[in-house]
Amino acid sequence: MSTTTAGRGAALFPGLLILVLFLAWLFMRGRDGDDSPAFNRESYRKGALYFLVLMLVALVLSLGPKIGGVSNPFYLISYNLGILKFTRTPMRFYILVVLGMAVLAGYGTAKVAARVRNLRAGRLIAAGIAVLLVVELASFNLPVYEIPVGDSVPEVYSWLEEREEAKLIELPVNMSPRNASFYRHDWEMEYEWADIQGILEESLSMYFSTYNWKKIVNGFSGYFPYFYIRILSEMQAFPSRRSLDLLMGLDIDYVIWHWNRVDESERPELEALFTATAGMSQVEDFGSISVYYIPPGEVASPDDLRVDIQAPEAAPSGEPFTMCLTVRNTSDKPFVLAEEDPQEYRLDLYDRSGNTAFRKNGEYRAPFFIEAGEETELPLEIEGVPQIGPYRLELALGGILGDRSFSSEIDIEKPSVLAGTGNLDGSITVKNQPDVL
Repeated sequence: MSTTTAGRGAALFPGLLILVLFLAWLFMRGRDGDDSPAFNRESYRKGALYFLVLMLVALVLSLGPKIGGVSNPFYLISYNLGILKFTRTPMRFYILVVLGMAVLAGYGTAKVAARVRNLRAGRLIAAGIAVLLVVELASFNLPVYEIPVGDSVPEVYSWLEEREEAKLIELPVNMSPRNASFYRHDWEMEYEWADIQGILEESLSMYFSTYNWKKIVNGFSGYFPYFYIRILSEMQAFPSRRSLDLLMGLDIDYVIWHWNRVDESERPELEALFTATAGMSQVEDFGSISVYYIPPGEVASPDDLRVDIQAPEAAPSGEPFTMCLTVRNTSDKPFVLAEEDPQEYRLDLYDRSGNTAFRKNGEYRAPFFIEAGEETELPLEIEGVPQIGPYRLELALGGILGDRSFSSEIDIEKPSVLAGTGNLDGSITVKNQPDVL
C-alpha cells in the first residue's frame, strides 16, 4: 500500500503477485478430474463469496464521498446515518479490500497448485508463490530506530514518577510552518515536522510518559489539535515572556529540556539565558536533559475580555460575506483557554418593519491565548443573505465568552454596485534616495 503527498492514501496498490493470484481465482474454471476444494462450488458459496462481497463493499467505501468527481451515494448515505463517522479517513477501508483479496488469492494459489497432477510439484509451486510474495513485500530502505528500555530509559522519567500530578512539556520541538505566510491567531495555520527526527522525538515523549503517566503537551498523531499547534508555535521562542505566560496559563509544572536537540556550542549561552530568565528555575540536571520548574501564575477570565463586532456597512446580495469579533484582553494577565469545541452564535437581520428577514445559527472558535493588552479576531462567515435592502444586524453570542449581543446597520446591495471601478488614486514618495526614480 502506498500514499501520495498530494492526498494521503490517494494511490493504493496491493501488490502484483496477489493481484495475479486473485485473477487466477476469478477466471480459472474446474476441469474433469479437478477435485481440489478450490474448484468446489460449495466451498465457493461458504467462503469465497463472503470475502468477495467484503472486498467490493470496502472498495466502494474506501473511495470516499466522491468517485472521479461524482458523488458516491454508498459512502455518503452511510456517513450521514452516522455509521461511518468512527473513521477519519475513507482510505482505511482499503485494509478490508486487501484482506478479502488476500483470502481469494489463497483460493487462486490452490487452483494453480491443483493444475499440477504431481502432489510434490504442486507443493513446490505453492511454496514458490509464497517466496515470491515475501520478496515482493520485502523493504530494504525503512529507517529503524532503537527504542530505549530498562536501564537505557533516561533517568528523568523515573524522577518524574515521584512528582505528584505534574504536567510537563518536552522542548525544543523541531517544527516549522509549511510556508512563510502564516498568522499567529489563524485557526487554519499549518505546521509540519522539519524532518523525521521531529516525529521520532514526539513519539518518544508519548512512549516515555508511560514510565510515569504524567500529563504531557507533546505527542504525535494523524490529527493535530489547534491548541497543540499554537503551543508548539509559541514554544519556538522559549523562554520568551509570552511562552512562559502561556505555560503558566496551562498549569505546566516542568519543562524537560533536551540538550542533544541543539548544537553543543549553543549550550553555554542558552544555560545563561535560562538562568537569567524570571519565571523559571532549574530543579534537576541529568546531563543531556535539564528540568526547569514553571511556578503557577494568575490568568485572565472571560470577563476580562472586551468583545466588539466588526461588520461591513454593505454586503453583496447572493454572496457570502465575512464579519468578525475583535477580542481584547483588558487585564494585566494572560488569557489561556485550551478549548476546541466550537461556540454558538445567532445572527439576525431585521427589515425596516422590524420583521426577521434572515437568521443564521452558527459556530465560532473561542480564542486560545491572548497576552495582556493583546487583541485578536474571530472570523464569522455569513452565507445566504436576504434580498437587497437596508437591515439591522443583531448578533447574539453564547458559550465561553458569555452571553453578549451586538447591533449594527448593513445594506445588502447588488454586487455590481459594490464592485466599483477597481482603481485607487495615490502617490509614492521615496525619501533620501536621489538615484531612485
